[in-house]
Amino acid sequence: MVYKLGIGLEEIPMPWKETCAMDEKKAFLAAYLGGELNMTALCQEFGISRPTGYAVIERYQRDPESFDREGSRAPHHHPNETSRRLVQLIMKQRRKQPAWGPMTIRSVLERLYPDEIWPAASTIGAILKREGAIPAAPKRRLGAILRSTALTEPAAVNEVWGIDYKGQFRTGDRKYCYPLTLTDRYSRFVLGCVGRLTVAEEYARPAMQKLFEVYGLPKVIRSDNGPPFATNGLAGLSRLSAWWLRLGIASERIKPGHPEENGSHERMHGAMEAELLKTVQWDMASQQRAFNRWRKVYNEERPHHALGMRRPAELYQPSPRRMPDRDPEVSYSPQHEVRMIRQNGSIKWNSELLFISQSLVHQPVGLLQVDEGRWHVFYIGLKLGMLDERLKKVVPWLPEST
Repeated sequence: MVYKLGIGLEEIPMPWKETCAMDEKKAFLAAYLGGELNMTALCQEFGISRPTGYAVIERYQRDPESFDREGSRAPHHHPNETSRRLVQLIMKQRRKQPAWGPMTIRSVLERLYPDEIWPAASTIGAILKREGAIPAAPKRRLGAILRSTALTEPAAVNEVWGIDYKGQFRTGDRKYCYPLTLTDRYSRFVLGCVGRLTVAEEYARPAMQKLFEVYGLPKVIRSDNGPPFATNGLAGLSRLSAWWLRLGIASERIKPGHPEENGSHERMHGAMEAELLKTVQWDMASQQRAFNRWRKVYNEERPHHALGMRRPAELYQPSPRRMPDRDPEVSYSPQHEVRMIRQNGSIKWNSELLFISQSLVHQPVGLLQVDEGRWHVFYIGLKLGMLDERLKKVVPWLPEST
């Protein structure tokens, strides 16, 4: 208890009793709503001033669901706060490429607007969250990306390819290099190790296009759940994996946090780290030449215990499934209702716009009726979810659902 100096032992009200302030607020509100005491007596009972009591009541009446959340004591404006113009440019780039993360966005904006001083990638991430461009709980949703079947155990070459990015690093000119790597899981043959400036889809796809033209098409590509291979959307589909589907390639994803499910690919990365990346090259061009030299040694000279000490090149041969000259058209059976995905990722259904996927913009989806008011939503042969007309939304499909 605190007392006024020079005025005997007259009490000065404390803000709240020294227990749990939140519990005290809840008890105060319960007593106020019960109407047992007037405001003066109620504030004396809880050891607070009348203005404090009225402030709590006003906050409760304004928003009963969040009355107990303390307002921020941070200043409304900070001298280092990102200007509104830069925020608008960040959000414009995010809307243009919704799958890009903060680091990618920063790299692009630095190139587009070299005279601006851009905030760190972590600050850009905070801006995206504040502006609602990043889901509130992406990690929880990411954990819901489940595989519908067991992982394929390859019995021949080109049945399963593994894909991933080796951890990024800076070349001598201080630019980031993201090595995109692909392997044939049966033969351990490294199909490609290509240095990219970012992990964005438009950098990955041209590299894969060239590899498909050289080695043909696999049946399955196995990846982790990160971009550009997967998203938090329906079925985890990304623009890149949607393109694979159009080419007749199925996607498999390992469980989040289980890199051992792509174990041979991870071991290849370990060999790359030990044999190549102890010394980096000056720029991307010279680094790519180093990747090519290392890949040749790994495929043609380095024996592998898992292959009975044979070399991957002794087992591997290109796929008979050749890369088509153009992407195949997507079609559905007459039993399907077909809708085209709009620029905003939605379809028009019963005069309502229902969001499907930003990864399938300008692509057709097929809807097959299950019962009254419910439709399965497919992209080619992949079931994306269930359109529920009563809920007016598409519910994600999980393997255990029907």
